[in-house]
Amino acid sequence: ALKTKACSSLVSQMIGDGITDQEAVEATGGADIFICYGGVVERQNVASRSDWFVRSYDDLMRCLKRYKVRRGQALMECSKGNL
Repeated sequence: ALKTKACSSLVSQMIGDGITDQEAVEATGGADIFICYGGVVERQNVASRSDWFVRSYDDLMRCLKRYKVRRGQALMECSKGNL
């Protein structure tokens, strides 16, 4: 599932399945990595430009845990400088 980037614990992620999701990250820099979700439809043009590609929620959770990417409240606290 991990294609190109390993992550530290302080990473913002954007998850999407379409080209507009990918372009939003590229245009704004609003996330550190883009994770392409191909569980319903696999779009090669989006998957090839993504940092990660997953086919299921379980794959996503395994990768986030394996690479120690913080989620939810911990990520929000991190962005506020509380961790």
